[in-house]
Amino acid sequence: NNYNVEYNNEHTKKRFVYYTKPIPKWLKNNPAGNYLLAKNYGMELVELPNKEYIDLFGGHDGGSSSAPSSLAPPVYGDSLWIPQGGCSSVACLGAKVLAKEIVDFWSSEGKNVSRPVLVILPGGTGTTALLLNREIKAIQKSGTEISVAVVPCVGDDSYLRRQMMALDISTGGTGSEKNLPEIIGPDPTCSIQSSKEGAYFVFGKPSRCILETFSEMATYGVPLDLLYGSPTWAILLRYWGLDTSIDCGKLEHDKSFNMIKGKTLMYVHSGGMEGIASQMNRYKREGLI
Repeated sequence: NNYNVEYNNEHTKKRFVYYTKPIPKWLKNNPAGNYLLAKNYGMELVELPNKEYIDLFGGHDGGSSSAPSSLAPPVYGDSLWIPQGGCSSVACLGAKVLAKEIVDFWSSEGKNVSRPVLVILPGGTGTTALLLNREIKAIQKSGTEISVAVVPCVGDDSYLRRQMMALDISTGGTGSEKNLPEIIGPDPTCSIQSSKEGAYFVFGKPSRCILETFSEMATYGVPLDLLYGSPTWAILLRYWGLDTSIDCGKLEHDKSFNMIKGKTLMYVHSGGMEGIASQMNRYKREGLI
């Protein structure tokens, strides 16, 4: 997140210029979370009108992995462009490291576990999920049976799929769906269109269900953020302990249900804990706490 990037820049004496849509007045008046921490470390914030921001960084398939040609770099010839979500080849090295850690860990700790492991990640741009899936496939040892799945947290499965396919192409892949990790559906018994309760969450919008999941997981010693981790687990818990005798015909044909069924789940935490304070302020403004 922007706080972590700026923290690293502070200690390496680099400038950090961050482009964003307009900051809400309430957050400007009462700085908190990532915004406060990053500002304290010297982040240079450039606020753009919504339309200009979308023109520069948005689009049908999300942002580009390349900097917009009309955007002047802070220092010509000596600037590093990091798109939203780290959606570029700069993330490849980190994915290699994470993949090796997971494969080595499961090769050692999963010896006595008969079930295959499903690595689950929350997905914004899907960068980590796509690259991790690629690297695990490349180094996975025979018999380890590690697969990767992602839960969309920004937009729906179609939007996430388009972003991952574009990133796959920009990092040397073919853009084929077979190169992508599996995408977890929003609900095991209904489609996005048929039920608001069975849909993916609107990114950043306070939700009682997200807040309840945040609190519930904390009681199990699993701290989550409110933008990615909690929405991901709110969806995963829809699949948890399902009675397969209920509408069995529908469940046995549900791809996500069968993907999770019989697996050991390994959740990759996406961080973002520094942003909890500002999100809690938003929940208070909505009257949910």
